[in-house]
Amino acid sequence: MDYELARKELWQLGGVQRVNFFLICLPILFTAMFDLTYVFTAGDVNYRCAVAECDGDQPQLRPAWLRQAVPHRMMPGGTLEPQRCLRYAPAPGGGNANATGPRQDCVVGGSIVQCSAFVFDPLESTIVSEFGLTCDQEWKRSVPGTVNNIGQFIGLPLAGFISDKIGRKKSLVFSASLVCLLGLLRSFTWSFNSFIALEFLDAVVNGGIYFSSFILGIEMVNPRRRVLAGTILSVSYSLGESLLGAIAMFVKSWRTLLRVIYAPTILFLTYSWLIPESTRWLVSQGHLDKVRNALCSEARKNGVNMSTKVLDKLEDKPEGAERKDDRSTESMLLKLVRSRRLMLRFLNCCTCELTNAFVYVGLTLTSVAVAGDKNVNFVLVGLVEVPASVVTYYTMDRFSRRLYQATSLMLCAACLFALAATPAGCYSTRLYLFLFCKLVISVSYTTLHVYASEMFPTPIRHSVISTSCMVSRLGTMVAPITPLLMNYMYSLPLILFGSMSLVSGLLAFSFPETLRKDLPDTVEEAENIGSSREHAPTVKIC
Repeated sequence: MDYELARKELWQLGGVQRVNFFLICLPILFTAMFDLTYVFTAGDVNYRCAVAECDGDQPQLRPAWLRQAVPHRMMPGGTLEPQRCLRYAPAPGGGNANATGPRQDCVVGGSIVQCSAFVFDPLESTIVSEFGLTCDQEWKRSVPGTVNNIGQFIGLPLAGFISDKIGRKKSLVFSASLVCLLGLLRSFTWSFNSFIALEFLDAVVNGGIYFSSFILGIEMVNPRRRVLAGTILSVSYSLGESLLGAIAMFVKSWRTLLRVIYAPTILFLTYSWLIPESTRWLVSQGHLDKVRNALCSEARKNGVNMSTKVLDKLEDKPEGAERKDDRSTESMLLKLVRSRRLMLRFLNCCTCELTNAFVYVGLTLTSVAVAGDKNVNFVLVGLVEVPASVVTYYTMDRFSRRLYQATSLMLCAACLFALAATPAGCYSTRLYLFLFCKLVISVSYTTLHVYASEMFPTPIRHSVISTSCMVSRLGTMVAPITPLLMNYMYSLPLILFGSMSLVSGLLAFSFPETLRKDLPDTVEEAENIGSSREHAPTVKIC
């Protein structure tokens, strides 16, 4: 019995693998919250100028005299809102600086001056109110998000190399423990600069959690279960986004929010003995004795009695040790660079990852803001990705992987071009097209993560995927600039998104077909996957 057949049989035997897979989903759920905490920690807060002549000891955000003390402006919805950074100059006799409570008859002067102090919404606390990121300092609110993407840009390839070198489980446990420490330290930061430094370090380490878990989950299952596994892992991330919004509804202090989210991750230390190492990674490293012990342990926990004859054949083969050096991470990476076919495939993956990230984030930033509670909206934005994952699960295995990836990108391009051509007055039509674009690009995202994991050999699988995702961070860094293009042509961002989707969709046709194929363990197997020269892995374990 070879490795794939053993893996398939064990998955079908009992619930141990299902429990392990559920445990792997939990770090991914938390990773979604870690990735997006800056949305709330650096979120905007309602504030106004402090008017010392009128406020008293306990200032209110919207006192009755505010119209006389602070200039107002008309908002698009037809409501009057006070200017945040301007106030009327003090007038002699217009107020009492020693008042013990808010004055209802406060009158200030006529000239307009800049504010020197502010009154913040007492019901919510973010770094804006704590570190004074107001008016000319408001640009700093965007820094945590940018720094987060830069951190992931640097951390993702490092996480991939470490995971391929020391194993998926060790990488996951180490990353989760370090992220827990960094997140809790960030909740005690004393300045904006220290907050940014810890945000950066958190993002560098956080990539090791997501992809160690994702690769571990994909390598755990047999070929027919990979789409289901990828779908569940993607849904876990979407649910994590929604859970973050739900927690933020009740936890309004940014420091408390960080502690509530990061403290539970200390429990991931128990994964050192709760979940097994990827047996496929162990095979790729030549540790066939550990593979034997792991598979026998799973069979025993599932209540399956393996025959003595089978157990006698679960022995470490001499050729496994001989192939260990050839299968080392460094050796595999060198062979990848020398392989023209795999390098072109890798560059193609980077292009598709970049397009997915650029279009996904860009669509979010150029969309019309949804009215209502921001926390509720955030929850809904996360939940809307769940149907995309469900669609992927029920359709991905019915078609060619290559055709499915290319079609999802080209369908997104067609939808974006249609959205660009739709008049601005057709609100309902534009909304439906926008939601469909988000759904299709989410399908492409989920598909590519599963697809890419099937195209590269096990010893460098995490390194390759992490590096391609690192490249995708360039898209998330550039995407915030795209709304500025609307000043030149309203539909220009949509045309740009559609053009990139079309090009990537056409390039996706050059990928090999991997539907229901065994995961490759060597460079030769990866080069030949989907071709007439493809052959089954020769490693025997029992």
